[in-house]
Amino acid sequence: MTHHTMEVPSTTLVRHFAEFLAKVRYGGKTVIVVKNKARVAELRPWVAPECTLDTLAAIWNTISSDDRFADDLERVNRSDP
Repeated sequence: MTHHTMEVPSTTLVRHFAEFLAKVRYGGKTVIVVKNKARVAELRPWVAPECTLDTLAAIWNTISSDDRFADDLERVNRSDP
């Protein structure tokens, strides 16, 4: 285990969940949950998936255009006094 990882018995985690959640969120710690001497779960900081410009461009290119969209917007604008 690295210094960013700690093992915690499940009962301790339950009793002090907010404290351990703060260690994960603000301290970057990873918490390994142990029950009956077996590792059963891991709490770790969320890492958002990366979206590069290339990925965004690839997604953009798969979107089909709707020629009626501008007409729909005009209708909405005209209906709003």
